[in-house]
Amino acid sequence: MGLVSLAIRDIDEIFGTTGLIKTEPVHIHHKQTMQCAGDQFSTITTEGKSPDNISVELIEALEDFGIGKVTHPLNEIYDTGQIPTDLSKSIFIALPKKPGATECELHRTISLMSHITKILLKIIMLRIRNKIKSEIAEEQCGFVEDKGISNAMYILRTLIERALEVQKDVYLCFIEYTKAFDKVRHDEIITELKQLNINGKDLRIIKKTMYWEQTAAMRIENKTSIFLDIKRGVRQGCVLSPDLFSLYSEIIMRNLENHPGIKVGGQNINNLRYADDTVLIAENKEDLQKLLRRKQKERVRTEQ
Repeated sequence: MGLVSLAIRDIDEIFGTTGLIKTEPVHIHHKQTMQCAGDQFSTITTEGKSPDNISVELIEALEDFGIGKVTHPLNEIYDTGQIPTDLSKSIFIALPKKPGATECELHRTISLMSHITKILLKIIMLRIRNKIKSEIAEEQCGFVEDKGISNAMYILRTLIERALEVQKDVYLCFIEYTKAFDKVRHDEIITELKQLNINGKDLRIIKKTMYWEQTAAMRIENKTSIFLDIKRGVRQGCVLSPDLFSLYSEIIMRNLENHPGIKVGGQNINNLRYADDTVLIAENKEDLQKLLRRKQKERVRTEQ
């Protein structure tokens, strides 16, 4: 049996038993075209086998024919909201942050998902990104196009230099949260997405594949645990996670906007962020302490 035949069989095994593949044409309405689905393959990477054991190289080898086989069930899933169980499964693997690491905190947990799931979520990401982007504050330099850690460092250094020039004090508090991605509340994310008027079908896919119906197992070496329900957190390794985490962080920071910081060109700046790493900024220690207390209060509220 050739490579193409094997791939067709594997894809049919995933979708055929759920009745999602049909012979009649799929009506395209407010969805990505076949070409858009195909464009996602070039951006998908992995550090290990996906839960369904179908490699991205195998799907890529099918070229346009394979894209057609994938696009039909993707459209059916999008229209009906019926998601095969395997597409909601993840396998967690731990990657060492440095060679020879043996302690848990020196590893980064990555979520491996079906490549079909990645394609679907990539398409959803392209549909909702602009709405999420409009909610992200200028102080956030992580997961933002054309921004990075160098931007945050430059802004902070410039603030300090300007303060020194006019003989003003600057008080800073650097905050690094432990496992910030793992503490994201699902209901808070869904509420925020609803307020952004995200398309109902897009929201349904996000809820089912990432939250309400997701299960995950842990893989260590060649051993895999049983699959369990995941009730909190966003998956590192998912294309949607950076945008969803950025949106979630705005929930925490939103109520800090009016706290005193440092005035620059008439604008109040009281924080800078790079993903979950945060620095709070104030002109005196009293304001910094108030800012820190409010930040902690908001974080506790969102994590309960």
